[in-house]
Amino acid sequence: MKLIGNLLCVVFLVWVASFFVKSEKRHLPSNEVLISQFDKMGVFDKGDWEKGNVVDGVQVYTASTSDNILKSSWLLGVRQAGVISISDINDPAFEGVSALGLCYKLVKGVIARDKKEDFEIVANAFKWAASSKPVDNTYRDTEIIDGYKFEVQMGRVGSNLSSYACSIKEK
Repeated sequence: MKLIGNLLCVVFLVWVASFFVKSEKRHLPSNEVLISQFDKMGVFDKGDWEKGNVVDGVQVYTASTSDNILKSSWLLGVRQAGVISISDINDPAFEGVSALGLCYKLVKGVIARDKKEDFEIVANAFKWAASSKPVDNTYRDTEIIDGYKFEVQMGRVGSNLSSYACSIKEK
């Protein structure tokens, strides 16, 4: 009987400790490390980033991209990285797929890996955001990827522009 009581106590302690391990906060690498990771993963060359202001002692960096579908601004900020894209194509299928690709590049650069599971999380976030109830004309979803909070927002800006934004930050 004593053995069973001791085993139950140990199991309970391991179970409680697992909550502390799972909820451990992951910190984003410095922006300079992120720039190296984006370069290593083939998302951006190191020279594509421009220095912005210093905020709370952190050097902020920005970059811009443009293609036939989206014009995008990228940010490496204080404890977060993000991309926001605008389109006037008015074709949600093309816009959504293009924005999904950019958001996955953001995740790939921040986490410094290219895994199918990460892409599936990003794709599901897009799917769930698109099917969510809009708040202030914005559809959104938040997921957890590798211990980071990943957020997708999409919506209309005026009558002829679509906006897609993704950010990854500390939980």
